[in-house]
Amino acid sequence: MATSAAVGIINAVFGSDATFGGAPQIENTTESIKSAWTFINSYEPRLNYFCNALVDRIGLTVMRYISFEDPWQVFDKGVLGTGATVQEIYVMMQKATPYFSADRATNDEVMKAEFGSDPAEVYTAYHAVNSRIKYKVTVNREALETAFMSEANLSAFVQNIIDQIYKPAELDAFIMKKYLLYQLVKNNKLKKVTVAAVTDEASGKTLVKKFRQIYGKMKFISKEYNAAGIPMNTPAERLYTIVPVDISASIDVDVLASAFNMDKADFMGHRLEVDSFALNEYEVERLEHLLTGNDPSGSGAVTIATGGDKTYTHVTPDDKDMAAIQALMVDRDFFQIYTKLNTMRETDLGSTLDWNYFHHIWRIYSASPFANAVQFTTKD
Repeated sequence: MATSAAVGIINAVFGSDATFGGAPQIENTTESIKSAWTFINSYEPRLNYFCNALVDRIGLTVMRYISFEDPWQVFDKGVLGTGATVQEIYVMMQKATPYFSADRATNDEVMKAEFGSDPAEVYTAYHAVNSRIKYKVTVNREALETAFMSEANLSAFVQNIIDQIYKPAELDAFIMKKYLLYQLVKNNKLKKVTVAAVTDEASGKTLVKKFRQIYGKMKFISKEYNAAGIPMNTPAERLYTIVPVDISASIDVDVLASAFNMDKADFMGHRLEVDSFALNEYEVERLEHLLTGNDPSGSGAVTIATGGDKTYTHVTPDDKDMAAIQALMVDRDFFQIYTKLNTMRETDLGSTLDWNYFHHIWRIYSASPFANAVQFTTKD
């Protein structure tokens, strides 16, 4: 009999440390699952260690269960090493220098050309940790014992932990990226191309035609499509499109892939979707909790600003400027998103025989002023 994911997690915990030496290999039967609880509960230090290992193991296998996954994970840059700030450097291309005619150049000109200093023009952007979030879940001893009464109970117990700390972390990461875009749009940090609203297949083809035009220009070095106004290009392998699902339904994928001179299979990895670029009512509710700690005058866990006042201003659900965006076309390096810390800590509550677990996530949510990015919007 094949084991369920929940049973597989328990077996993985048993195999992860010598503390569980002699543990039974459990199967999808009530008797087998109950025997696992008998083994775990027979030694108090083993029980405590098991709870810690279980929550960590769920974190490693969470994507098998989770019902929501951040659809823009492709832009995450990974774990930040030492320090809490990323320094992004752009070095301007040097211009050619002329030859001097021996009979026309002065000694000073010759000396300067030969021995003078001509340093490169360097631009720098800094991206600092601006999100420190934690999620708490309490594991009750009685609930843990009940979980080992059947496979269904065990699966429900694992899903409950995921629902309380891992799924909200995925959702909040997605919300923060949408809020980052909101800040960029409101502060005029995102290049704009005006298009007609996509309402059917014909208008979808018109948008794809505009995609082809802008992509054709972005392949070449220009200052037109990044916030810093520096010479930059974006080849096909670095280009991603993000399209709302309603608009995506009006665009033929094969036609869109051909616009970027890519076959369908390759292109699908560069085509992302979003429900809407505007934050909906529930997303705004979660965002305000993150930014203000449920106190509009207080300080929350996140401080994101991309120009202008860092004080949080209420975001209107379904904001018209954001809802007007028909698509984004971005270089993969446009989003500067790093994880500084992703760790679990626990507290053993002696008075209640519970365990509290705290999932800490510290991140950078920022955007490169040097990378190309364009919004296709119906707003002028």
